[in-house]
Amino acid sequence: MNWFLFRVLGKRVFILYGAVSLLSVAILASLYMTSGYALENYIVDQLQRMPWDISVVQRGEAHRFEEMRADLTKLEGIQRIENLGFLRVRNSNPLRLEIDQSEFPVRWVAFVAASKENLLPPELHRTYPGSGENSTPPPYQLALVAAQRGGRGTEAMEASKLVRTGSNIRIAAIGEVLDHDDVHEHSPGDHAVPIGGGETIFSASVTMPPVQFERQEFNKWMLRDIGSLSYLPEEAIVISIPMDEFKRMAEQLGDMFLSNEGIHGGEAPPPYVPEVTHLLTLDRSRWVSPWELDESLSKVQPFVKTVHETAQWLTPFAYVNSDLLNVLERMSGIARLVQLVTVLVALPLLWLGWVLAKSLSGLLVWNERRLIGLALVRGIPMNAVAGTLLLALMLGGFAGSLAGLAIGTGIPVLGYSLAGHSTPSQMFFLRGLVFFAGFVFLGVVFSLASGYSILRYVRKMTPNEAMARVLGTGSEEKATRASKAYIFASFLALLLGGYKVASWLLGYSILARWAVASQEKFVPVMFVIEGALNFIGVPLFLFGITGLLAWRVKWIRRGLSAITAPLVGNMHWFVGQHMALRSGRVVTVLFVSALAMALTLLPQIAADSFYGRVVRGVQASVGGDLHLEFNMTELTDGEAKVATLDDYEKKIAAPIASIRAALQNNARVSSVTTIQQYVIPGVYIPGQSGLMINIVDLPNDYLQSVYHEETLGLTRPFRTIIGGLTESSVAASQGLMRLREIPLDHEIILGYGGDAPVPVRFHDVLSFLPGQPTTGVAEREGFVTAEVDYLNYMLRSDARMIVGGDYARTGMAKLNVLPSRSVFVVRTKSGEVDDQFVEELSKSLPLRPQGARWESAERQRVGKDMFISLALENMKVFMLGGLILALASVSAIGFANFLADRRTFGLLRLRGIPVATLLRISISMFLAPVLVGLATGILLGVIAGYGLSQAVWDLPRVLGVAGFLSNKLVLTLASVASVLVFTLVLTAIAVGFGLWPARKTAREAITER
Repeated sequence: MNWFLFRVLGKRVFILYGAVSLLSVAILASLYMTSGYALENYIVDQLQRMPWDISVVQRGEAHRFEEMRADLTKLEGIQRIENLGFLRVRNSNPLRLEIDQSEFPVRWVAFVAASKENLLPPELHRTYPGSGENSTPPPYQLALVAAQRGGRGTEAMEASKLVRTGSNIRIAAIGEVLDHDDVHEHSPGDHAVPIGGGETIFSASVTMPPVQFERQEFNKWMLRDIGSLSYLPEEAIVISIPMDEFKRMAEQLGDMFLSNEGIHGGEAPPPYVPEVTHLLTLDRSRWVSPWELDESLSKVQPFVKTVHETAQWLTPFAYVNSDLLNVLERMSGIARLVQLVTVLVALPLLWLGWVLAKSLSGLLVWNERRLIGLALVRGIPMNAVAGTLLLALMLGGFAGSLAGLAIGTGIPVLGYSLAGHSTPSQMFFLRGLVFFAGFVFLGVVFSLASGYSILRYVRKMTPNEAMARVLGTGSEEKATRASKAYIFASFLALLLGGYKVASWLLGYSILARWAVASQEKFVPVMFVIEGALNFIGVPLFLFGITGLLAWRVKWIRRGLSAITAPLVGNMHWFVGQHMALRSGRVVTVLFVSALAMALTLLPQIAADSFYGRVVRGVQASVGGDLHLEFNMTELTDGEAKVATLDDYEKKIAAPIASIRAALQNNARVSSVTTIQQYVIPGVYIPGQSGLMINIVDLPNDYLQSVYHEETLGLTRPFRTIIGGLTESSVAASQGLMRLREIPLDHEIILGYGGDAPVPVRFHDVLSFLPGQPTTGVAEREGFVTAEVDYLNYMLRSDARMIVGGDYARTGMAKLNVLPSRSVFVVRTKSGEVDDQFVEELSKSLPLRPQGARWESAERQRVGKDMFISLALENMKVFMLGGLILALASVSAIGFANFLADRRTFGLLRLRGIPVATLLRISISMFLAPVLVGLATGILLGVIAGYGLSQAVWDLPRVLGVAGFLSNKLVLTLASVASVLVFTLVLTAIAVGFGLWPARKTAREAITER
């Protein structure tokens, strides 16, 4: 190939298409890198949320747990091991529980011990009143687990009234061990062995009065702090003991119930269930690299197997669970999904690149046609000209792809490194070689495919056509005329894109609902279609709109004529008619500016709306600026017996008043409102020991102080429901109505006060009471699907009733209840709360709260979402890449329009049109399509971002309180800034081209080649 010919004909083609390939490959490489950083950041966040890496559950040879711990300690790479032990034994022959020389009527006795006090459940982790914050909780604390359905739970509660600090608790051996299928319950007096007789298995003095133990709260605590679930039987008394006492008890009970360890079949549970959980923390820097998931998985999997084999060597009844392994396996799968998502995310930007390349091809043909004509006139063969251009396309695509790959990988690494992130490992880049090679290949193909129109035009061009001064108007009209295939494709794209936009606006997937309602086999296909449309719905919709505009040119003429009328006055008809002749370029500018704006705005809106809902959920959960929670038994001097609600309200009145006064005396506190919680025993609620009753002392003050949303009310607006509590109105939670079919506005017997029934009438239903006592569990990838479903089930089935303070003390005063918790929702004057303020405030109170929660701390507990994290990182590429592509495309089309219209503007000036009017016409021609496109892009970006935030919420997750809230559109300063930047840049380009006609005289414009 003649090098001279390449320099003359191929230089511009090489540079321009090399630039297009550079941008396209740089965008792909940048998305790959930012996706990797998003994944790395998400993995680090998930690892920080895991309490333990591996848990070994030992259900055999429990008294030898120290041997297993020693064997596990010998394994290399373990940083720390702690133990949590449970011994559960039936309170029946051959054992008997006695408290203060009386048989205690429960089915089960459970002993719990931990190597560290903070591993104990909160109910068994109490300290003496007035003791320091760092004081050690005493052992031998008691907690009662009531029955869910009748049984002897009430009998045990009555017996617990006599238990107090200093009471003696004793386990006596009174008979021989029976097979667990032959075990039968007994009543007091069934045994021949008198009280105080038999061998003493366990004896201690109670250090704290017994408290209520909720099974659901226990399970939440286990998942949050331990990482797994453990069996907690009904009708049980739980006793905390030291670890050395636990070892002795495990050995003695193990000898008694040797045949009952391990796994048991049959309907009846075994009489003795020992369990020791070994909690292991690994040196994660040695085992895990967020950049090398597969390699980390290959190291952790064998180690977990080694841990399992080590545990099995001591007892076959040992089971291993690893949150770390679960996270790595799940994240490894997500990493592959992220690679697919990265390609899908890149499609709209590549579409922009394609539009840019097609615009450049028209510009090149316009500028190079005379040069090509001269070459043909001089006798250079057409094949030589076409071959030169083909070589320029290939070399430009290859060189641009390599440069784009270097820029797309280098700039993100440099930027993230300066921001404090770790540098990707060598293995990450080696594993990405396949993608990088694919990006380069795609860049070359992209260059050849987009430049094919140049080759096709050159092969058909005659020397006379090439040497012509201007292309005829008729040829341009023919070039921009929409074909039938183009019209059909536009209708199809508009149908698919319009469906997706409608789904985003409605907040649910129409196809998915139809698939679920029709046949199950269609569900996977529909979800794949929905997932793909989430990424390409916006460009499809825009392509359909612009395609119809290209088909119906009169819409362009009328629309742009009306839009430009305020600027050009009576000349608006000319602007509309003239731009209709350039309809292909007009719709291209509209498409580019709209798509670039939508792609930039979409991820920001999605992230803001998603996390805005999360923050609203945190605000509803906390209720105010600060949420202080007290164990009500500490307000009643340790009393936790069944009594009337009126009795408890009188007992806690003075402590509540003193705490409220201490809070209000703080200079930073503006308001305080309270919620009291009791348990109504005897009301069967699955998973709960009774029905929770929340008393909102002052409903009007509550509404003024506590954050709430009207949609939390299901039958009426939330404010109306709570405001009605000042009368005899009673509200039920959504969970209560789900578990029990309770009719509204019908009187039912809720419980008894002595022998007299206490009737209530439920008027309303709400989904959640902001500020209510609750124990949340933060989302993390370590949860398996069953655990996620279980946590969501517990939240959705949270059964409680809500009453006002006045009605509770009058209409429900004689209702028998158990004390639970007391909540103080505090509002500060500044709205800010930090650790230091909470500590100072807690010390100033007459009683230290059991728990304190505030918004900033709770936000940190909220887990990140993988796809939102990915969207936020990719938004940086969208912002920069979309802006550059849009800028280049609009510039190329604007320059082509200028070349085509400069003689027209010169003729208008010769006809006597003032320069000012001419500039207004010129600016309107360049600016109107850009502004229409930007406005369309803003609208689509907002709709798509809002819809995608709901789509992310619909993915399996621990919903939390935010799951009760509706999705809301959130607009932040970042979104506004994105709009302003895009608008200013593209407007400046359009105005710049609009001012160009004034740079030269009319004669110069007409005669310019």
